[in-house]
Amino acid sequence: MYFLVKELVKKDSAAVIAAFFYLFNLYSMSQVWNRMLYSGMSAWSYLPLFIYFWIRWFQDKKIIWIIAILLTSVIFSNTFSTPAYIFTFWIPVGLFVLTNHKKRGIPHLLGILFLWIILNLWWIYPYFKVSGSAFSLISDWKANFGSLTGVSQSFPTSQIILLRQSSLFGAGSHLYSFYSQPWIYIISLGIFLLVLVGWYKTRKEKYWLFLSILALSGWFVSKGTNFPFGYTFFKFLFSNVSFAGVLRNSYEKFGLVWVLPYSVFFALGVMRIKGVKALIILILSCGVLTWPMWTGHVFSESVRVKVPHYYNDANDFVMKDSRDFRVLMLPITPGDGARYYWGYQGIEPSEFLFDRPSISKILRTSYFDEKYMNLYAAFVNEKNYDSLLDEMNVKYLILHHDFDEKVTGTISPFE
Repeated sequence: MYFLVKELVKKDSAAVIAAFFYLFNLYSMSQVWNRMLYSGMSAWSYLPLFIYFWIRWFQDKKIIWIIAILLTSVIFSNTFSTPAYIFTFWIPVGLFVLTNHKKRGIPHLLGILFLWIILNLWWIYPYFKVSGSAFSLISDWKANFGSLTGVSQSFPTSQIILLRQSSLFGAGSHLYSFYSQPWIYIISLGIFLLVLVGWYKTRKEKYWLFLSILALSGWFVSKGTNFPFGYTFFKFLFSNVSFAGVLRNSYEKFGLVWVLPYSVFFALGVMRIKGVKALIILILSCGVLTWPMWTGHVFSESVRVKVPHYYNDANDFVMKDSRDFRVLMLPITPGDGARYYWGYQGIEPSEFLFDRPSISKILRTSYFDEKYMNLYAAFVNEKNYDSLLDEMNVKYLILHHDFDEKVTGTISPFE
């Protein structure tokens, strides 16, 4: 990040501040580290490097930079185990080409993209080979769109401009007591104001257009189906481009495209302030505001949770029945993620909570997921599902009232 910003703005101090802020900000703390996903950590660390190599290639015309782009894509290949990051990486470099090197840039972009695909065929080919069979039955665009609509409630623009997400910082989160305090909001608003100052004061600089368009696209995609035009845009995109469904949690997957220029403009805003005041701002922004990241408290509830006693009660009740059967978890989620009010958020965990085989999420296997999604459609559309329950050998339905339906886009437990 330091070398990228230095290459763009030609100022060492701004590069240091931007790099430090990119490391210590609320988005990195919540969406990268709190989520504990290796692909997210890899993407966060690789994106500035990827863009830096592209800029050096267009400026120096040295083949070493193409080699660097291609080889690092192999080293950081774990990034693309979450396919949505393909958008996160190639849209920024495409925007750089369009805003700086239109005439010769597009052919070069397509040429390097072709080489990138060839070098990464070892994972691209198996992915699409498998997706054509196992994933095809669960990739209905309406399910993906419904999932995005559900989670988008957690990241409207009012949250994104502060690098927050209401489900991770709001009531019910272990971080809520700290981040609900008024003075914490004031710090966050102060950071955003500095971003606006940095953006406005540098509007005549050469790099301004690229960073501005990058920030605009990062904000628009990250806000999901929220106003303005989000609902219409994503409905059209998902219904016409099936692969775009991988963006069904757009803020988590594309938010880096917002955070990167955000960090640069913040640094340029801080540069307008001199001496001790600038130091105090950095301490408040990267120290106090991200204090749970420094203390490790950001991990305390996300990786260690205490399962409520009533799960043991329910499991004991089900185990008294000696027959061979499965249990179905309600409400049915159209994916594999879940958030419970007692602190757990991640892959739906019922297989570890109950001794009987549980049906609770998609498994990426054709036959099972076809039945599961048919059952989901029957529930949502209020159709008869008795025969499906018989086919799946379901004897008990377990209704979760501690399930956050807004995060996963399911119908409510009450319904």
